[in-house]
Amino acid sequence: MTKISIIVLGGHGRMGKLLMAAALADPTWAATPLSRADDARTALRSADIAIDFTSPSASVQHAAWAAETGKPLVIGTTGLDAAQMQILRDAAKRTPIFYARNFSLGIHVLRQLVMRAARDLPPEYQIEIVEAHHQHKKDAPSGTGLALAEMAARGGQLPPIHALRLGGIIGDHAVHFANAQEVLTLEHRAIDRAVFAAGALRAARWLITQPPGFYGMDDLIGSRE
Repeated sequence: MTKISIIVLGGHGRMGKLLMAAALADPTWAATPLSRADDARTALRSADIAIDFTSPSASVQHAAWAAETGKPLVIGTTGLDAAQMQILRDAAKRTPIFYARNFSLGIHVLRQLVMRAARDLPPEYQIEIVEAHHQHKKDAPSGTGLALAEMAARGGQLPPIHALRLGGIIGDHAVHFANAQEVLTLEHRAIDRAVFAAGALRAARWLITQPPGFYGMDDLIGSRE
C-alpha cells in the first residue's frame, strides 16, 4: 500500500498532536509533525498534502508556500481577518485550499439548521448564541460561534454571541430563538477533540483529488450526496 505523505503544521500543538495520533493510527497516512523551527517550505515540496493548525500569520505564509509548490493545504486556524482570508483565496487559484473553522460534521449540520430556523421564524423571534470553550482558547468569540452567527444573521445583522472560557470545555455551542411564547434551542457539544482531527483528515483525503480552488465543509459534505 502506498501511503499518503502528510505534513502536520503545528504538529506539536494541541490539535497537531491529535492529528498525528489519528494519522499514525491509519495505515494510509505517513504523517510528519512540523514546528515553527522546521523548514515548512522545503517539507511541503516533498509531501503530498499538509494540514495547518497554527496561527493566522503562519497560516497565511503556509498558504503562499502551498501555492508556490502546488501542494494541497487544509487549514483549521481560526481568527483570520478579511485580508488574511483573501490571501487564502488568492492562493487557492494555484492549489487546492480547504478552510474550515470547525471540522465536526455535527457542527456543519447545526449550521444548516440554524440557517433554516432564522429563515423560517418571523422577525419577532430574538436570536442569541452562547458558546463555551476551555480557558486557554485565545479567540472569543470562536470561529464556530461566528460561523453560526453568520447563518443566523438577518438583514446583515449578526446576533449577539456570549463567549465563555471555562476549565477544560472542548466546545459547546447553542443558538437560542425566542419570542414571548416559546424558545427553540439548537445546540451541539463536542465530547472528544478527536472529532476535529478525524474531520480534518477526512477533508485532506478528499482535497488531494481536487483541482485548485477554495473549498469548505459544504463542498466536502456535498460530495457525499
